[in-house]
Amino acid sequence: RDRESEVDDEMEVDVGGLAAMFYGAVAGLGEPLFVEGHLSHLLPVDMAVVLRSPPDVVRKRLVERGYPAGKVEENVEAEMVGVCLAEALEGGFPVCEIDSSRFSPGELADVVLELVARVSGGKDLSPYTPGSVDWLEEVF
Repeated sequence: RDRESEVDDEMEVDVGGLAAMFYGAVAGLGEPLFVEGHLSHLLPVDMAVVLRSPPDVVRKRLVERGYPAGKVEENVEAEMVGVCLAEALEGGFPVCEIDSSRFSPGELADVVLELVARVSGGKDLSPYTPGSVDWLEEVF
C-alpha cells in the first residue's frame, strides 16, 4: 500500500514495487504458483486467466458486501467492458477468459489447471480465448 486516497477511501498500490517484491519472493521456486487478484496480471507471470461474471451477479455480490453505490457501479461497468481483460492483454503473455458463472468452483479449478497445461504444452486455448465473453450484448 502506498497511500490512502482521500476521494473514495481506497488504497493506491505501487505496482512496480509489488511486482519487484513478488518476483523476488518467487524467483527460482520451480513450482507452479497461482496468483489471484485484480492486480495479478500486472505481475511477472507466465499467463493470465481472467474470470468474468455477469454484471448482475457482480452488482448483487458487491451490494451484499456493503460497497458504496458508486463503487458498485464502477465495478459493474468495468466488468461490462472487460477492464481486467484489456489490461491483461497488454502483458505480453497468454491470456484466457472464462465466464465463471458457467462452472462450480471445482469445475472452474479443473478448467484453469487444464489451461495451464495447455499453455505449458503450447496448445490451443479455445474456447477460452480473449473475446469469448461479451456482457455488452446482454446489457444493451
